[in-house]
Amino acid sequence: MPAWEAQIDVLSEQARDLIAEYRLTPNWIEDAVAAVPRTRLSAAEGDEWSPLEILHHVADFEVINGGRLRLILSRDGAPIASAHQLELQMAAPATARSAARSLALFRAHVEATAELLESLTNDAWLRIGDHEEFGRYPIADWIRYRIDHARTHCEQIRANANRC
Repeated sequence: MPAWEAQIDVLSEQARDLIAEYRLTPNWIEDAVAAVPRTRLSAAEGDEWSPLEILHHVADFEVINGGRLRLILSRDGAPIASAHQLELQMAAPATARSAARSLALFRAHVEATAELLESLTNDAWLRIGDHEEFGRYPIADWIRYRIDHARTHCEQIRANANRC
C-alpha cells in the first residue's frame, strides 16, 4: 500500500489540512483561467484541450467524484464505476456552457463537499469504495485525488496561458 494511502483520523490535523487544501482548489482554477486572455479561452493546440474544455472537465468531474464520495458514504465497499472523460466531452461541447458557469459549479460543489467532509464521523471517514480501475478507494485518497486533479489541470491551463 502506498504511503499516501494510509488512513487518517477525521479529527487529525492532517485531515483538516487536506480539507483546507481541497477548499483552495477553486481559487487555483479561477486564477489560472483569469490568466488566459478571453480570446484564447477556446483555443487549443493540436490534440490538447482548450482552457475552456479543461475548466468544464474539472467542474464535471468534481460533480462525478462528489457523487462517488456520497456513494461510498451511503454504502461502505460500494462499487465505483469509471467515467470516460472523452465520451463526456463529446456528449457536451465546450461552447454549451460559459466559463463562469463552470467556475461557479466547481466552487459550489467543492464547498458543499468540504462541509460534508468536515462533518464526518470517524466511522464514516473510514469507509472505502471499490473503484473498478483503482481498486480500494478510501476517503482520504479521494481527497488527495481531487486535489491532484485540480492541480494538474490548473498547470495545464497556466501552460496554455503562457503560450499566448
